[in-house]
Amino acid sequence: MTTHDQFIGDMWWLLQAIKKETLSTPNEIEFSVRTGNDGSPSAATQCNMLRRLRGWYLLDFEGQATLDDLDKPMNLHLSIDTKKFNDIYILFENGLKLNIAGSELYDLANRWVRPLSYSDKKSFEAWEIIRGKVKPTKYFRTKNGLPTKPIVILPEGANWEDIEIRFKNLFDIDISFREKPVKSTNHQELMFYKSKTREKDPDRQWKLLHLLASIYTLSAQQKLTLPPATIKDLVPGFSKNAGALQTIKKKLSQHLQVIFGIKNDPFEEYKNVCYYRTKFKLVTTDLPNEKLHEFGQSLDDTQTYGDHNGEQEDPEDTIG
Repeated sequence: MTTHDQFIGDMWWLLQAIKKETLSTPNEIEFSVRTGNDGSPSAATQCNMLRRLRGWYLLDFEGQATLDDLDKPMNLHLSIDTKKFNDIYILFENGLKLNIAGSELYDLANRWVRPLSYSDKKSFEAWEIIRGKVKPTKYFRTKNGLPTKPIVILPEGANWEDIEIRFKNLFDIDISFREKPVKSTNHQELMFYKSKTREKDPDRQWKLLHLLASIYTLSAQQKLTLPPATIKDLVPGFSKNAGALQTIKKKLSQHLQVIFGIKNDPFEEYKNVCYYRTKFKLVTTDLPNEKLHEFGQSLDDTQTYGDHNGEQEDPEDTIG
């Protein structure tokens, strides 16, 4: 069970417990933070969930406790914003019925409680779930590994220059559109994975994207005019030869075009900029190799990106 799945389970337990108490008094209730043998979360976990609900402006504590007091079993008087509480309750209820992933439901809840317009995509998705109008979306890959339809839904006419992809680690990213959060996702949901591995490890296209994010970020920190993202720079630590690298980059471009639903190339013309430069903003908060700031030969230390040392290439990674 992931951290997000655990959070969703604990929060759903608490929402149901509060909902039961509000049947008689919708706006104010007496709530006991207690644990027993009924599968309830620990007192500390319940308190953490109550803190989150307070942070979401769904409820407040009155009289008996301050935020710092919430660390052990106790009785609380809760003042509840009924409309907001009911929205979140239904979002969790329908989201769980639809088998929405814990990370996605967590993200939807966080987006819903923010003061954003309903035209915002995440708020719209949450609204559709609350109304019970959303069915689980299933995505498939073609034989060459490309998704069959867009996965990141953006407004019509969206351009690459409107997008930011921010890596949190090798697997997870945050996507923003015109500086507004759109989606928190990972390589598996976006179908950048090796089909022949049980764990669905990131494929070479994803690893190239992650490596470029690291290079761009460090280059910006060092104010370099020309980031070391040329074919010559990347081949020693990433692929067998220039042709293999170009194939990986071409497949990455095709994959990004499908998942974002944008038909033009997400990379600038190589001959114009002399290195692999994305049209969208690409950064990372997780720098995988401290020696990357040395660049050049230091890219030899990133051999794990290519997975090519004596191993047979995955055919899906080499289709152009």
